[in-house]
Amino acid sequence: MLGFVGDKTVAGAPYSAQVTFEHTQTLPDGNLIDQKNTAVVYRDGQGRTRLEETRTSNSGNPQQIIRITDPVTRVAYILDPTKKTAHTFTLPPAKTSRDSFHTGSNANVTRLDLGSNTVNGMFVQGTQTTRTIPAGQMGNTAPIQITTARWYSPELSVDVSTETNDPQHGKSTTSLTNISRGEPASTLFEVPSDYTVVNSGPAGRLHFAP
Repeated sequence: MLGFVGDKTVAGAPYSAQVTFEHTQTLPDGNLIDQKNTAVVYRDGQGRTRLEETRTSNSGNPQQIIRITDPVTRVAYILDPTKKTAHTFTLPPAKTSRDSFHTGSNANVTRLDLGSNTVNGMFVQGTQTTRTIPAGQMGNTAPIQITTARWYSPELSVDVSTETNDPQHGKSTTSLTNISRGEPASTLFEVPSDYTVVNSGPAGRLHFAP
């Protein structure tokens, strides 16, 4: 949902919100893996975005990572507040469609209109995409179905909630809460003057969200 690289520019719809990412998986022995993480996302009226996330590093200490994208200038930054460095990337051309689950003529992918609803105080439109891996394609004796339900806000041009169920990898959910429609401060989308800027070239397949 929040993979900002290549996303189309959304101007005139500023907001900020808390983002919750969760992945759960039940292992064959009954053991449960439950991983949950939160972040804060901002988007201004120009379409610039900022994602602030705190993760636990290998040393066990929390590490903050800040991702800024400017779809107008096609530049992105990854900020490290501890080292005060900013890695800059050139973004690829913008996508022509918001729907990364576009079915095209793939007979193994179907879509279902879930209608409209209200999620976290926002009017949303739902779509469920089902991708079927035919029996025998990867050694599976029966078809495998992977479903993704997305609730999209036309007002913000963003997914407010997504849920993917994959028998191979478990369930992954992403949701926006505490949504505010105010214009974020412009300084949130700028590299601080005391940071060292490192040019890291094209973004390529880099994803700016977990």
